[in-house]
Amino acid sequence: MLDQIRKSNETVMEEMQAWFRECLGCIAGRREFLLGRYMITVLDDADASTGVLDTYRKFRHHVLSYEKVACLIVFNRPELYADSGCTALDAISYLARQIAPLAYTHPDGLVRGGSVHQRHAIRCPVTGALTIFDDFDAIAFCPQADDKNDPLYDPLMAAPYPCINISSDVFGFSMFARDHFLHKYNRDIFGAQPDDALHRHLTECGATWQKIAARTIRNYIAMTDTTLCPTYLSEDERYWIANHQDPAFAESEKRAYRHEMPVTYTQQIIDRWLCRLEGRSDGPARAAATRPGEIM
Repeated sequence: MLDQIRKSNETVMEEMQAWFRECLGCIAGRREFLLGRYMITVLDDADASTGVLDTYRKFRHHVLSYEKVACLIVFNRPELYADSGCTALDAISYLARQIAPLAYTHPDGLVRGGSVHQRHAIRCPVTGALTIFDDFDAIAFCPQADDKNDPLYDPLMAAPYPCINISSDVFGFSMFARDHFLHKYNRDIFGAQPDDALHRHLTECGATWQKIAARTIRNYIAMTDTTLCPTYLSEDERYWIANHQDPAFAESEKRAYRHEMPVTYTQQIIDRWLCRLEGRSDGPARAAATRPGEIM
């Protein structure tokens, strides 16, 4: 590997922020960044050992108050820089070791397609009920994933520096629905009359969330050599195909998986919200979860 001059954490942060503003293909992620709800932390050798747990605890605290929706832990390691000569496998193996304190799977298992799920009990942004969100998943990203010569080439998993993203699709959609209701009516959804107007609002949010997801996939298709890394959106836009399984932390072998688009699952989430808002459910609340991708 090439000897690298270490950049300052401030420089790494500035480059990551510029990437969010100018290059990130994920529309929902960019939206949260622009709203100030993406918690980004840069760790170096001096604080990496305890920094992951400390960052996660802070993120969890901010989620409870709706101040943050997603978290990105960036590692300032010169030997893992884009031009260092290391491979994507080197980078994700390092990231798997760093996330180990939050995982129930050995780092070797995480590199082979294991998942890191965190469970949060949060007051649902839509219903106001204390709800278990158990799909806060940690995903590994690294610059080497953008290298066509790397066996693990997959631009969907690429970032300027090795990093771990923690977020929940269901919580993200819940906050999206809350945001739009607040903007329209200047108040929270919970406590609102579950009438036709609310039904229409939530249905419209589901349709918009689908459009955001479709645009995101098209962005990634445009930046991917699909002959090397299959990345597609089905003709009816009900499924997307990627060369990895969502929400696996990382993978040492690439293969194609089919995943559901929001149009296939948001109605289930909306139905649960309405059931709670209409008083037809008074037991423990658990958020609906999206299904993992299915191997093709």
